[in-house]
Parts: sequence; C-alpha cells; structure tokens
Amino acid sequence: MNKGQHSIQGISLVEAMIVLFVMGVVSAFAVTTYQKYTTRAKVMEASQLAYEAKLPLVVASTNVQ
Repeated sequence: MNKGQHSIQGISLVEAMIVLFVMGVVSAFAVTTYQKYTTRAKVMEASQLAYEAKLPLVVASTNVQ
C-alpha cells in the first residue's frame, strides 16, 4: 500500500453483535421505564377521577340537615 492511500474496512461481526447487545439493553431499560410511567399516570388519573366523583357527595352530605 502506498503512503497517502487509506484502506476502507467494514465492521466485524463481533462489533456488530456488541452494538446490537448494547441497543437491546438500552431498549429493555427504556421499555421498563415507560411501562412504569404509564402505570403511574393511570393510577394518578384514577385517583383524580375518584376525587372528582366524591366531591359532590361530600358537599351534598354536609348541606343535609
């Protein structure tokens, strides 16, 4: 090979497998985190809806004499 010329090489199979493994680990972490987030959001929404449904009953029961 002469000076100034560069050889073009691709990536090896091992390097590709390492990249895929790292991407799999990152995506597994992301999916788990997203599932926890959506579960927490649903619980908060249910709690808010329950509070809104309960509030008129509490007001009505305090006005009864």
